[in-house]
Amino acid sequence: MRYADATHGFRRTIDRMRGAVVVGLLVVASLAIGASVGASKVSAQVMRYGVVMDGARNALAAQWTDEPKQVERAYCVTQWWSTASRKAHVRASNDTATVQKPDGRDADTVFRVTEIKPIEAQDATPNGATFACPAGVPEVHTHPPATCYGDRTDQCYSGGADAYSCQPSREDVHKLMERGDPFAIIQCDKHAFVFYYSTKE
Repeated sequence: MRYADATHGFRRTIDRMRGAVVVGLLVVASLAIGASVGASKVSAQVMRYGVVMDGARNALAAQWTDEPKQVERAYCVTQWWSTASRKAHVRASNDTATVQKPDGRDADTVFRVTEIKPIEAQDATPNGATFACPAGVPEVHTHPPATCYGDRTDQCYSGGADAYSCQPSREDVHKLMERGDPFAIIQCDKHAFVFYYSTKE
C-alpha cells in the first residue's frame, strides 16, 4: 500500500524517500540481530532472505499487467517455510527460530514461499488497499507500474518516478510490525518481489 496524497505529488515522493530510510533502518536492524555494539561481535550477525518459489512466482506473474490504470492487488501466503543453514546442510522448519552454527554464530534464515492465494481488498486504489490475511499468514501486495497524481486510475500514467516501486511504505512497515508476521512481500514487476521483515522475532 503506497502512501498517497491526492493533491501533493511532491510531498508523496518525499514521504516515499523517508519510507525508504525506515526500510533501510529495518534492514540494518535485521542484520544486527544477535550482534552487540562491539566490533568483536560482527561475526554474530544474522541475515534473512526471501525466495518466491516457482508455483507462487508463476501465479503472481500470470496476474501481473503493465497497464497503468489499475489498483493494488493483495494475496495471502498459504504455504511457506523457513530454512536455516548449518554448515553445508539445510534444516527445514515451520518456525522462524534460528539455529546455532558450531562456532556459536546464529545461522541465516531463508523464507521460501510456495503458494499464495488472492484476497479481496477494500478501498483499493493505485496507491493503496485495505486488506488483512488471517493471523500468522504473511501478506503480499502489488505496487502497480505507474505514477499517479491521485487515487484514481485515470490520474495514472506509465513509468515516471513512482513506477515499479519495490519499497514498502511507512504504512506497510507499520502494518507488518503490528501483525508480527516474520515477513511480507511486495510485487513491483512481473518477476520482481521484495521481502521486508519484522523486527519482533
